[in-house]
Amino acid sequence: MALLRLRTGEGLAIAAAEAGVADRSHLNRAMSRFFGITPLTLARLLQGVRS
Repeated sequence: MALLRLRTGEGLAIAAAEAGVADRSHLNRAMSRFFGITPLTLARLLQGVRS
C-alpha cells in the first residue's frame, strides 16, 4: 500500500503512517530491506518514467 501511495504522489510521512510504521526512517529501512530500494529513489524513478 505504501508503494501505491508514493505512486499517486502522497508524501512519505503519509505513506509511512498508512503502512503502519512509526515514521519515514522506519519506512526507508523496511523498504530498503525488503525491496532493495528506498521510497525516495522509487519516487525519483517513477517521476523519470512519467516525463
